[in-house]
Amino acid sequence: MDVELGKFPSSGDPDKMAKMQVILSQLIKEQMSRYESFRRSGFQKANMKMLLASITGSAKISVPVVSGITKMFVGELIETGTAICCQNNLGEFSQETLKPLV
Repeated sequence: MDVELGKFPSSGDPDKMAKMQVILSQLIKEQMSRYESFRRSGFQKANMKMLLASITGSAKISVPVVSGITKMFVGELIETGTAICCQNNLGEFSQETLKPLV
């Protein structure tokens, strides 16, 4: 798959960009679509702040850090669910395929 790294922020490190090019070129079309969605997605800062304040009881919370970790966790859940659906011939990973698994 041909990948345009111009769409992604440049780190300025040519070695890192070369490694990223190799990794992204090995993604299939569906994986690349999910990766692009992952890059563009995020959690609303106000909602995360309220949730974290209710859990921790503290007003001083690093919302961007926790939001980033949460985003990675959700991404891993989606990739794992997609892999399980493919292995068990359940079709495409969606809410409908998730409900019987829970």
